[in-house]
Amino acid sequence: MEVNPLSVILVKSDSKGDRLLFRYPFQVQDNTEPSSTRRKNPYTLPVVEDLLQSSSLPMSNISKGNLTGFTDEVLSSLFAVKSELCNKKFELKVNDVRFVCHPTLLQLKTKQDESGIMLVNVVFALQALASHSVVKCYHDLSKRMGIVLKYEEKDVGLLSEQTQLMTSVHDDCYSNNPGAAFQTILEKCSLANNIKKMYDDLCSTGILVQLLILCGIKLNVVTGLVNLRVNRWIPLELLPSTKGAPVAFKRENH
Repeated sequence: MEVNPLSVILVKSDSKGDRLLFRYPFQVQDNTEPSSTRRKNPYTLPVVEDLLQSSSLPMSNISKGNLTGFTDEVLSSLFAVKSELCNKKFELKVNDVRFVCHPTLLQLKTKQDESGIMLVNVVFALQALASHSVVKCYHDLSKRMGIVLKYEEKDVGLLSEQTQLMTSVHDDCYSNNPGAAFQTILEKCSLANNIKKMYDDLCSTGILVQLLILCGIKLNVVTGLVNLRVNRWIPLELLPSTKGAPVAFKRENH
């Protein structure tokens, strides 16, 4: 279905550089590289313009319903956008894939670097033919995720904690098989599990159906309430409504 996401991607950028922290789904492959292979620097920046214009790129970046053909470094460079492009809709089409997101700038609770500012970006990869209404829904979801992460960082430093943990995993086991790092991150990080749950729900009949209803698309199947919890926030409380009721934030009490 054109409404299902191909991938959900989490990118961060700060004074130390940009990095793709997590993507789902991912594939863990057998590492056939010899142990003597020089370790690749994860912060090495590719020349994105040359990569995107290369004649060797496939005409399709979709395989079995998933995103393919983009390295983590390329995705990181694409979506760690400049500050003037933050806090607004960002959309990019490459071949048969459309990326949509709402990059968010936030102040870190604990100053980890010189600026204390971090860009966080939850990116959805969709089929390029996805309708305007579907794209609008996914942009709204990315925006709301950014808002929740911003407030959780301000309150308890959630994003600082999670990004440090993810970065540490990448630094410890970064190799030619980044899927192994993503698997470890999924086992250790609550935010990664939130992203996985969001993807799984979007590909089933939960959040996806409700998002489409809120965008005015009529479907025959309507499911019940679906919640996605990020720490103590419930950023998505989507109820079936013929009136297009707005999505509300709700926080649990201790």
